[in-house]
Amino acid sequence: MALIDPLNRAKEECDAAEEELARTPSRTPVGKYFNASPARLQELYEEVGLEMAYNAKERMVDVTIRPPRRVSACVRGRPSH
Repeated sequence: MALIDPLNRAKEECDAAEEELARTPSRTPVGKYFNASPARLQELYEEVGLEMAYNAKERMVDVTIRPPRRVSACVRGRPSH
């Protein structure tokens, strides 16, 4: 029983966050980047902290995204970090 209540609360918070995200309009539609210049794509990649490393031997790409840290309000209005 001790784990059920925290798990249920976490699930509720996750569901609420997903609903909020679904209602949040995108700042820039992804479609605008299909024909973007290399300079604009580089700017976008820097904004989201995108790093890609190609391993030619394994023919694999390691992709990392490190978005900038921002203080935002959580679903209940308390600051989260």
